[in-house]
Amino acid sequence: MAVDALNSAAKTNQVTGETTSKKNSDLSTESFFKLLAAQLQNQDMSSPMDNSEMMTQMTQIAMMQAMQNFSTAMDDSAKVNTINYGTSMIGKKVSISYMDKDGSLVKKEGNVDRVDIYNGTPRLFLSGDTSTDGYAVSSIMSVYNNESTAMDDFSKINTINYGTSMVGKKIKVTGKDSDGNTVNKEGIVAKIEIHEGVPKIYLEGDTTNSFNVSDIVTVYDTDTDKGTTDDNTKK
Repeated sequence: MAVDALNSAAKTNQVTGETTSKKNSDLSTESFFKLLAAQLQNQDMSSPMDNSEMMTQMTQIAMMQAMQNFSTAMDDSAKVNTINYGTSMIGKKVSISYMDKDGSLVKKEGNVDRVDIYNGTPRLFLSGDTSTDGYAVSSIMSVYNNESTAMDDFSKINTINYGTSMVGKKIKVTGKDSDGNTVNKEGIVAKIEIHEGVPKIYLEGDTTNSFNVSDIVTVYDTDTDKGTTDDNTKK
């Protein structure tokens, strides 16, 4: 007796959204019972199937189904953990490493701007990066402490605020000129320019040299013209 062919079936995972297809060669529990029913209907009545043999077959298919369900559950759990880890990287600074199409090692650092999920797999996108495909979670080499970044930003803001507070004040600086020679100068701070978060000090009458906040050694009281050593800038 002919038995209906096992049809290929597609199934969408409700957890990851991933679609998987069942191959024609995969035997499901339903298909097994169809085959068993066909075997019972067409068995030789003079030599029927042994009950113990039938029970053995049913036990084996039940065990196989349980193992398949367990394997699927483990795969789903691994994918969910990967997605959770990937999305937890949003807003954090990471270092990634991967091989490009030419086989060269590429290293990048940056803040994770967003995470996209493709077929249950998270892809990380870095702020300001030009990649359109993103990066795999497995490419993460380092995750930086956001508190350190926040402290660095706080320090930069304080340095900028201190630098801008020097405008109009008379100071003494010891720094380097454009040729790398040591320069000791006094003068009124004419302006402050911010270059990549670093304030640069310009003195009146000096159009060629600029100095860092850390170059300040003395800040004068404009009322008494009495100098005070600025130890804070050297710490």
